[in-house]
This record gives sequence, structure tokens and C-alpha cells, in this order.
Amino acid sequence: LKYFMQTRGKFSGKVLKRGEYSSRHFNEHGHFLSVEYDKATNKNYIKTYQTVQVVRDLGILIKAAKPTMSLEEQKIFPYFKDFLEKCLMLDPQRRFTPEDALSHAFL
Repeated sequence: LKYFMQTRGKFSGKVLKRGEYSSRHFNEHGHFLSVEYDKATNKNYIKTYQTVQVVRDLGILIKAAKPTMSLEEQKIFPYFKDFLEKCLMLDPQRRFTPEDALSHAFL
């Protein structure tokens, strides 16, 4: 969830209230509860993030994973990025439906 929020932004309070498992991952103030590992004690602990800075752009991540693209891949890249962004919308009301996804230009 932390990496998801770093690429897409923070979940709205409305989304968190409707989420069935929100209380497992967010406190009553909407702060993210991350289970992290402490190498010194060899134990997991919970770190609270009041804000998660959006530091990653999907386009940059994709290009970092595949720095050299064929001409065909370069042509479809904007469609692929748009497709992923719409599939990964935080708000389920704005997220792609299966029908929307199937009619997208990338496919």
C-alpha cells in the first residue's frame, strides 16, 4: 500500500471509511500504518506515516524497468501508461470498470 500511495497519492477519507480492511492499515486519523523490519532487533514494528509523499511517476518507473524500447513499444507506451493509471485509480468510483478497460486504446 505504501508504494501504491507513492505512485497514486493518499487515499481519501471517504474511500478509507468504505474500505472493509482499512482499520488494519490506517489509524483513526487516516495515517498509514506500515509494518517494517528492524535489523537491529530482528523484529517487525509498526511505523505511522502521516503523509506519504508521491515520489514516483508510473512513466518513470516503467522506463526504469525497461530503459530501451523498440519503436513499436515507444508508440504504444503512452497508451500503456494511461491504461495503468486508470486501472490503479485510488477511488473505486473513478477506477476503470472491466468494460472500460476492454475498450481502451492500449488493448
